[in-house]
Amino acid sequence: MEPVASNIIFKKIKEESLIPPIPEGVLKARELINDENSSLKEIASFIERDPSIAAKILRLANSAYYGFARKIDTIETALIVLGVKTTYHLLEGISLVSSFSGVIDKKFLNRLARHSIFVAIASTVISRMLDVNFHGVEYTAGLVHNLGLAAMRVVLPRESIIIEQHGDPILISCHREMELIGISHCEIGNMLADHWQLPEHIGEAMRTHHGAINDDKDLVIPSLIRYAIRVVDLIFDLDNAHRNEDDKPLVLSKDHFASCLQDGDVISEVKKGIGKADGIVDLLLS
Repeated sequence: MEPVASNIIFKKIKEESLIPPIPEGVLKARELINDENSSLKEIASFIERDPSIAAKILRLANSAYYGFARKIDTIETALIVLGVKTTYHLLEGISLVSSFSGVIDKKFLNRLARHSIFVAIASTVISRMLDVNFHGVEYTAGLVHNLGLAAMRVVLPRESIIIEQHGDPILISCHREMELIGISHCEIGNMLADHWQLPEHIGEAMRTHHGAINDDKDLVIPSLIRYAIRVVDLIFDLDNAHRNEDDKPLVLSKDHFASCLQDGDVISEVKKGIGKADGIVDLLLS
């Protein structure tokens, strides 16, 4: 079929009737959190103006995944216990994934969200094992890294059907997408990040998450997401045909940022985190 022009896709993504812009509340929360003069009470009060989002943050903070000994019953407490930036990134990730609820078919979004949550958890676990604190950015990046697939179903419904006829759309390679329709979900994801005014490193993660991991010497958000995807794929024994043939999960060069970790330890810790994720998909899409 005729390849899809990137400029046409970008124009479709920018049309608010197709894909909603990033919620004003998220932009305002970002502004407040980046303002050193903002108080915890002021930030909490603003988040609580959206009862639905506030309730989701509290439910996530009280989930088995975090495992806090005491109940977190206010947004202000969540800001203190989780940290201001981590709470914000939970708000951001929840809002962006939820924006596709009711827009694309529920079954597909559920599968996509479940895999993305596992990558978000793996990213958090791995950064913790490496003693690096990204303040929740890694969780947001994990949640949204594959949303180019959701956007593709909105702006290119006919082409999405063609892709699905050639394999599982969540596993199919960007190269194969390019062959079939002339554009990949990674490129569309990058456009989506621009549309939502996301930080550059999250946009890069959305654009490059199918890239090879062999040269990832530095621990940055895009390289962390690539590695976390490989770990999750290995745990669930997913078909690796959508990766580069020489890019097997956990087969790392000696100067890779995660080469200091033991494979078994990484898999064990990520499995523990994923085991505590029950209900998070329903939480995101409710």
